[in-house]
Amino acid sequence: MAKEFTEALLGAAETELSEEPRRRRTTEWNMTTAARTALATALDKRRAARHSFKAGPNAATWRILKATCKGVKATIATSIYDHLERYVTELEAIYQDRDMRGLYQHLKRSTGLSGRQAGGQQFVTDENGVLLRNKDAILKRWRRFFNTLLNSKSPTLNPDVVEQVMQRPATRATRHLAAVPDLEEVEAATKGLGNWKAVGPDLLAAELLKVDGDDEPVVLERLRAIFVEVWNGGEMPQEWKDAIIKVLYKKGDRSNCNNYRGISLLSHVGKVLAKTITNRLSAFCEANEILPEEQCGFRPGRSTVCMLFVVRRLQELGRRRRIPLYMCFIDLQKAYDSVDRELLWKVLARAGIPGEMIAVIRKFHVGMRARVRTDDGELSDWFPVTQGLRQGCSMSPLLFNVFFAAPLEIIVTRFSQDEVIVRDLVYLKEEERRGGGLLDRVRRAVWGMLYADDAGVVSKSADGLARMMTIIVEVFREFGLTVSERKTETLVMRVKERQRPPPPPPPVLTIEAAGQRYAQTTEFRYLGGLVNEQGDLTREINHRSKAAWACIKRYATELFDRPGAPFRLKARLLQAEAVEALLYGCMTWSPRRNHYGMLQTTHHRLLLRVIGYRRKRGTYRQLSYAQALKRVGCQSVEATVRQRRLLFAGAVARQPDGRLPKRLMFGELVGGEDPGRGNPEQNWLTCLKDDMKMFEARYGSTTDKPSVFGVPKLVWSEAAKVEGGVPWHAGVLQGAERFMASWHKGKEEASRQRAIKRGDSGPKNSLDTAPINGAVGGRKETARREESKREETDRVT
Repeated sequence: MAKEFTEALLGAAETELSEEPRRRRTTEWNMTTAARTALATALDKRRAARHSFKAGPNAATWRILKATCKGVKATIATSIYDHLERYVTELEAIYQDRDMRGLYQHLKRSTGLSGRQAGGQQFVTDENGVLLRNKDAILKRWRRFFNTLLNSKSPTLNPDVVEQVMQRPATRATRHLAAVPDLEEVEAATKGLGNWKAVGPDLLAAELLKVDGDDEPVVLERLRAIFVEVWNGGEMPQEWKDAIIKVLYKKGDRSNCNNYRGISLLSHVGKVLAKTITNRLSAFCEANEILPEEQCGFRPGRSTVCMLFVVRRLQELGRRRRIPLYMCFIDLQKAYDSVDRELLWKVLARAGIPGEMIAVIRKFHVGMRARVRTDDGELSDWFPVTQGLRQGCSMSPLLFNVFFAAPLEIIVTRFSQDEVIVRDLVYLKEEERRGGGLLDRVRRAVWGMLYADDAGVVSKSADGLARMMTIIVEVFREFGLTVSERKTETLVMRVKERQRPPPPPPPVLTIEAAGQRYAQTTEFRYLGGLVNEQGDLTREINHRSKAAWACIKRYATELFDRPGAPFRLKARLLQAEAVEALLYGCMTWSPRRNHYGMLQTTHHRLLLRVIGYRRKRGTYRQLSYAQALKRVGCQSVEATVRQRRLLFAGAVARQPDGRLPKRLMFGELVGGEDPGRGNPEQNWLTCLKDDMKMFEARYGSTTDKPSVFGVPKLVWSEAAKVEGGVPWHAGVLQGAERFMASWHKGKEEASRQRAIKRGDSGPKNSLDTAPINGAVGGRKETARREESKREETDRVT
């Protein structure tokens, strides 16, 4: 039934649709059909003019040839601008929809971090270290590598360890999971498929599943009938199980196969069923608290910024009470590929998932085959896959989260049985008023920060951290997971020293756990943000500045260095890419004034690049930051950071009380020294307080009718919760406008005072009203020089 459905769709597509080549999802310039036609016409005209000039060289034919050459350049430039216009529009739409995952995927592509393909045929070494150059030998090597990786069980796996996981009872939601999918679920899953995606083994594109009209969903009804048959015990088509593994380079030695990862190209029909299961299972896990609070990976309403905020805020609270914190950032070797499937089915059953759904999930994995495809399109022979989750399947992240929750449950139980670990865990003062046993205390402690398989654990002592890591490594081994000794690192979040000069640095921290020894580092890049032992933002801002300039350099030749390119397109691309790369995670920062200065310097230089400003020779005056902001029509980088911190604070305030970011935002650590009065170190809450002052949060508030950003509340954390935070969002944006108006007014006054000191009599010499040399005037000068060259060429001819 499924095979006939696929053949019918492919046959109808071949008959009714044109054979336009599929668009390649690359970072290169993509031309539309109209642009290709226009370019072909321009090239034909240039070719004819060249023949005419060769047949009869004179001034007239030379001018015609030059004009046609300019026409080709203009056509190419127009198509490039159209491509960038579509790209920026898509990027702005992603940002407006708050699709952070899609936004950062775009930013990775712009900085060259997405894909990292080897480019053509890449030589690799075999098992003995011999470099392979023959195409067939390389393909066989890749087949052996993935065959070993996806079919090797861990020798430390303990199938009986699942008995220590709590068995959850069946509920009404459990019965809903066992029901067959309805048409609405299939339709939602189908619409969720991305367009222009690579096809799987059945060669059926995702767009062909969306051809139904609103009145007659013929394709969806047929698709649901196939799903119901499979759900009720029917055989799953082999094409839905099979995968084509695309090899992607990560980092390190390109000849080492371990420095690559494989992504599976799967059938889009199978993806619809997998997406339907994922949507149900995700809602079930959130409603029944299957996943631990520390896990933020691939969950609704959670992001990398949440965990990054937890780490930074925890460090601030430790420094405030002078408590050194010992952290370990854990790296798991091939986490998704190491999941034992038989153990996974048992874990799913322990989580209360009904057998009907587990049976359908098993059908995707039992009898699975795979083959490797290299960059040049060559395919290896099929080989069976008996281990791990399917990379590229929408179910895999959620299934891994459920599987990963089982060892975490055992780990927390064993933590509560160790007195040293319980004593040195990080507790918040809010927990002092609560009762409960040791297990309840450990569950309420702040001990872990998780995003899928990226994990970090924290303790108040080195001994406590070593004991925690010993338990973690041992439990992970029982579940078939392996902690990478080479990539796992420790970090000591030190307190602020009051001695002058500061004391000598402490000895190197050595953490040993279950036969492994982990290296100490002074900084670690966690979820895209740089965490260091002193909590300083200087290195982080320098890294973000490099990422912003990488976005500019990507389109330097095609856009930013072209004097005649559309100015608004330059400004939009700057705001959509470079500024977003510069300010990633800025809502978790606690910047000082010098950090704002560093960000402003980078932003100022980026604006000058977009404007095309060149300082006039022999002068020292630079185009001011305020004038550059007015010309581009954007707000200052300081206003953006403050605005995003306020919006993030509102989002955290609207979270449930048990969420980890909310507890830490208003929390205080137990133990340490009382900070007392004086000049405390700047932290996130003091920055938030300063933001509300600078944005005039009490604007329009009176004694009789107190309000925060226009919301009738006395406390800002309550004002942020009104009607889902929409009034809060609008109030913050209005506060940003007031801040920028006051900021520009201050800059204009400062510029006027400087002009008075210089003795200037009129506003023409004011820095904020001076003409921009090189922006408009530079383009006129370039045009004048080109006209002179053209006249000289005509005279020579």
